[in-house]
Amino acid sequence: MLGITWKDHNNTTWDLVNGPVALMNSGVQGFGMPQAADTIRKTALVHGQTFQSWRLEPRELFMPITFRDEAELDVEGIQRTFWDGLALGEYGTFSVTDGNGAVRSIQARFLDDGAVTFGVDPYSDTHKFRTYGLTFVADDPWWRGPEESFTFGLGPEGTATFFGNGSSATPFYIIKSTGGADSTLTNNGDQDAWITWTIEGPMTSFDLEIGGHHIAGDIVVDSGETLTIETSPLNQLAYLNDGTKVTRYLSSADFAPLPATGAPVTVGIDVVGTGNITAAFSPVYWRAF
Repeated sequence: MLGITWKDHNNTTWDLVNGPVALMNSGVQGFGMPQAADTIRKTALVHGQTFQSWRLEPRELFMPITFRDEAELDVEGIQRTFWDGLALGEYGTFSVTDGNGAVRSIQARFLDDGAVTFGVDPYSDTHKFRTYGLTFVADDPWWRGPEESFTFGLGPEGTATFFGNGSSATPFYIIKSTGGADSTLTNNGDQDAWITWTIEGPMTSFDLEIGGHHIAGDIVVDSGETLTIETSPLNQLAYLNDGTKVTRYLSSADFAPLPATGAPVTVGIDVVGTGNITAAFSPVYWRAF
């Protein structure tokens, strides 16, 4: 069976399968394929039309719920707590767990309760099993998997001193000052994913490459500090751990996503320094499972 939960804006998590607020069988919507809006071109000289591009519309979710067991008549307790978590304009998160334990989530905000009417006193036994049709909208229509994070180490190497081992002179160790690595990342999602890079100091310059697209710069990051680079079109920024924005110091800002190949994609990393580099992304999916 699917596991379905709703985490409301008060950070209360509701088990919508086994909990006191449960989904009914009258038709959950929003777990399937999204709705797309196509851009097309028509001309008087060509029959039909020419497809140019597509984008996803906001996703609408419909959740028919009922209060059961101890919540059936607990109007001022469980029921009120649930309704209080559906504040207008506030986001919550639906999460779906499939039969193998994989989880996909989507953020949504409450729209309406279907203009619910009360023909029976909600404190009465005859009000039991009442179904409420709740509508939500996901402004970001993608279902997302848990964030995946991969760290590439570029630490010191070698133990020989400049004056030779055993010398009575002050030790002057030759360490690795320029780190280079070619590794791979795999995106098993349905569409390309945007990476957030985190570079730990000490570091003075870097070049991060995916599929010929480079993010590079000469930015000093001291030991104990970090540089974060967000590549998503919604928020393409580079900033230090104290919040200082350094995006303008990037010598190359060719932001590009990690392709959804389902196979390893080569990632090039070249850093002057010895800190670690971490790549994090969340795969996106058409459907909830």
